[in-house]
Amino acid sequence: MTNAWISRFRCCVFALPFFLLLTVPCAGQETDDYIHYQLGLRYKNENKSDQALEEFRKLLSAYPDNYNAYMQIADIRRMQGQPRLVIYNLKRALAYNPGWGKAQKMLAEAYEQDRQFQNAIIEYQHYQQACDPAELDSIQSKINRLVGKVKGEPEPMAQAASLPGQKDTLAPAKKTVSGKQAQAAAVPSPSAAKSRAGSEAGAPRKKAIAQPAAPTAESHFNQAVVLYNEEKFDEALGQLKKAVTLKRDFPAAYYYAGLIRFKKGENDLAKINFAKAFGYPEGEGVAHFFLGKIYGTERNFKEGIAMLLEFLQKPGDPDQRKEAVALLKQYKAIVGDPTPLPAGLGGPDTVRRQEPLIEPVAPETSMVTIEMRIDSLLTLAVVDTLSDPGQAMLVAVKEFRAGRYESAAKEFKKVMVSFPAKAVGPQCLYDIGACYMKLRLFSNAENQFDQLLERYPAHALASQSLFFKAYSFLERGDLSRAERLLREFIQKNRTHQWTGRAYEKLGDLYTELKESGKALDAYNQAVAQAHDAADRAYALYKLGSLYFEVANGPRAVESLEKLIENGEKSGSYLRVPDSYYRIADYEYQHKNFKRALEFYQKATRKYPTYQETPWGLFQAGNIYKNTKDYQKAIETYKVLAKTYPDDYWAKQAKWKMEDAVWENEYRSVLN
Repeated sequence: MTNAWISRFRCCVFALPFFLLLTVPCAGQETDDYIHYQLGLRYKNENKSDQALEEFRKLLSAYPDNYNAYMQIADIRRMQGQPRLVIYNLKRALAYNPGWGKAQKMLAEAYEQDRQFQNAIIEYQHYQQACDPAELDSIQSKINRLVGKVKGEPEPMAQAASLPGQKDTLAPAKKTVSGKQAQAAAVPSPSAAKSRAGSEAGAPRKKAIAQPAAPTAESHFNQAVVLYNEEKFDEALGQLKKAVTLKRDFPAAYYYAGLIRFKKGENDLAKINFAKAFGYPEGEGVAHFFLGKIYGTERNFKEGIAMLLEFLQKPGDPDQRKEAVALLKQYKAIVGDPTPLPAGLGGPDTVRRQEPLIEPVAPETSMVTIEMRIDSLLTLAVVDTLSDPGQAMLVAVKEFRAGRYESAAKEFKKVMVSFPAKAVGPQCLYDIGACYMKLRLFSNAENQFDQLLERYPAHALASQSLFFKAYSFLERGDLSRAERLLREFIQKNRTHQWTGRAYEKLGDLYTELKESGKALDAYNQAVAQAHDAADRAYALYKLGSLYFEVANGPRAVESLEKLIENGEKSGSYLRVPDSYYRIADYEYQHKNFKRALEFYQKATRKYPTYQETPWGLFQAGNIYKNTKDYQKAIETYKVLAKTYPDDYWAKQAKWKMEDAVWENEYRSVLN
């Protein structure tokens, strides 16, 4: 009797809210999300932080791109005095709503509170570009104050306090400063300093000293490379950290950081750095090589095999290639994989047959020129290595391969002085240009390539020189000249192996110019003329990403599915996991849950060590929950919590699992 009464009571309690939900005229899913947001705001206003956070998280589990929810969570964390969590949530908000002024300003304040002054300066500069003109002076004052802190200068208020009875005669600066100017040290001009000194009663006049401009990300990086070559690794790391603080997306800096971490035996950090170095053409292949070795030491042989295969897709250092092939055979034996290595990878010379390490180049003189590939993009050209000039050039090549690019350039210059120009001129000009490209001295590199183009226009190295000249302008932000030169390269080299890359660079250029139509055309051409699987993967991923940006989801999905198919068929997994998640997220947002689940599951099962795996498991659990398959939802959340206990999404899975358990019980009561 008692149990029957309790059952009726539970039905009444649960049925009432269920009935109320059914009476709301809009769709059930949208109603729930609206209620979660409104409840979150109400709890927040009532200072019930835990309840508010729970409601906003429920909203984000259904709509992970709801930037307003991230903003509200960040505001709660701000009131709780947790700047790191404020920063995390604001960065998520800005990822889904770029250029949001309110979030940029709040992020700058959070960085300042957390004493990350360089990041705070950058965010204030971003906010300054779109803020109300009335705020410009106050924002500039904050930037100036933070620059002073970075330099170790005393606070302006502290100076004023040291002069009792003296009023502050400094008016706020009326002239606004552009982002690039603000990134240089924000210091008062000599004339302003002079007039300020004159306005202070009795203060002796001092000659103002012009302050040097603040270092840029590139200057920190160049200094780090010099320190790395001198084996001053800790000092180099310090410079690299400063570089990525000023420029977040800096693959070259992460590449060198990975090399240093690997040398120091810090494999966990090296793995993170190398994974962020994939956009650095000069070091990408080497990054795959070291990742393959790291995964092997972690006994994650599947990922190790994938990385080493990716490394071997492109020509590189012959010693590294031999080691990579040996490791591949070892890893395959351990996991019991009997499949042979792809053709061209396991031969005695361990070099791809279709793209040899040393390939003949049409000579201008009786002395044959050979081109030695250094990485996926750069090559060095030397003459016959049995000759005296060839032997001298090999000394420079050795310096280059050791990372001593400045020394290599000097050695190539010695060769030019010691031997006739007709014999070594084009090769040395080209090689010196390559050294300067590595040193990121793009104007110097341009000068070398110009000389080669002017003096040896018919030489086989002229086409590569034209490409690198265009690339140097692209790196410097001179987009109009880069466009003109890339078009010239394509027109003159219709069948060159770099023509696809030239189209890809054109796509990047047009994307930066917001000319989406031209960018899409360029990326499609890059796909069609890609020289190998890696080039095709880059072009397809950029094509798919741009289709998403212009709201053409079906074409975006089509491009990424091609990337997945080509990559898995050829054994080149570059951008393959990213593509799975991009498609899955798109299908989830459009409530195509069955298809979204298919891609989340393939991604998590095929690439379990990929960084987005916790997110994929979390979303799979959400799909099961949304489709009322509560048991599978609970099992998926448990796997996530057990496998990745410290991950953010594992912690979110805990309350989602409790919610699924409750809904499962609630469903049984209603039935």
